[in-house]
Amino acid sequence: TDRHLWSDSYDRDMTDIFQIQDEIANAIVSALTTELGVGLQAVNVQSATDNLDAYDLFLKARELFIARENLPTSWQLLEQATHLDPQFARAWEALAAVHSVATSWFPGDGMNHEALALAAAHKALEIEPGLSMPYAVIGMKHQTTGEGYAGAIRNLDIAIANDPKNATAWLWRAITLKDMGYIDQAVSDLRQCLSIDPEYIICSQYLATSLLGTGEIEAAVRQFESTMEDNFHSTDDTFVSYYVQTGQRKMALLVAALALRNEFAPVKDWIEAIENPDEDHSARITRFNEWGEAHNIDVCDMDSVAVALQRVDCFPTIENAGLMWQPDTAYYRKTAAFKDFVNTHLMEYWQEHGFPAQCRDLGDGDFECD
Repeated sequence: TDRHLWSDSYDRDMTDIFQIQDEIANAIVSALTTELGVGLQAVNVQSATDNLDAYDLFLKARELFIARENLPTSWQLLEQATHLDPQFARAWEALAAVHSVATSWFPGDGMNHEALALAAAHKALEIEPGLSMPYAVIGMKHQTTGEGYAGAIRNLDIAIANDPKNATAWLWRAITLKDMGYIDQAVSDLRQCLSIDPEYIICSQYLATSLLGTGEIEAAVRQFESTMEDNFHSTDDTFVSYYVQTGQRKMALLVAALALRNEFAPVKDWIEAIENPDEDHSARITRFNEWGEAHNIDVCDMDSVAVALQRVDCFPTIENAGLMWQPDTAYYRKTAAFKDFVNTHLMEYWQEHGFPAQCRDLGDGDFECD
């Protein structure tokens, strides 16, 4: 029934927030045991750090990370937290996560985020081996570590086993599965991410792009457009082609501009490349290269731009593997370069764990994908 069971007031000095939390939690357990007549286990609130200043910095930084908002401030706050308490494992794992995503959010900024992410992840595990996020980071850096996709999934599985409520681990495993062609499984992981944290906007947007990959176009567009009010732009580029192909050119121009984020981006060239796929795109590529050079951005880092301009040289890299599974890259999945990538990076895993739904084993080491 919806009735009041427990309340109390506490007057304590804020010298150990974890001790206070422990005291309150166990007072609730004791009251409920008496009221309900059932035995409940005592609660132990573990102290992540004895330094309240470090903990406060950690909380602020973690919120910025989840929102993907001002990541430089996030990693600076975490650096301060680890300086205040070098044994604060959760600050180290959060620092690893921030540097992990900074690799793609800040390409060409002069910082080796890959190395910083891995160093922070290993430091966190030295202090607390049972953590979740460090394994997720290590999994996402499988190209750097040399563990490949099998190692990526293995580490991400450990991350989820260590903390099934780690929404970021579910997100990252989904991204990795999608890169490997397992789009249905990616959708499942992204739904799990959102069941843990319904406000995790980047999970919502990756779910939208994954639904495009499964052919659920109407659901994908609904999912994507439901995030527009949040004014967060992580996967906008994937939907530019949809708006062009459905005759919503102004919407396509707007979404393209938001995706590229910088002024005077040659979005018209992007749109026209989608409208005229058989044309020679050399001049458009030149204009994008010139604009990108001025903003320290490579065309290969602008995923759907590379697809529209048919820059197939951008595709066969692990960083850009997701491009190969976009609806607009069906042409690439018929090329020798695509087969070379699969044979080098994915075939062994596919043969052991099953081919993706859109691919078929033809025998004798051959295959085809829709």
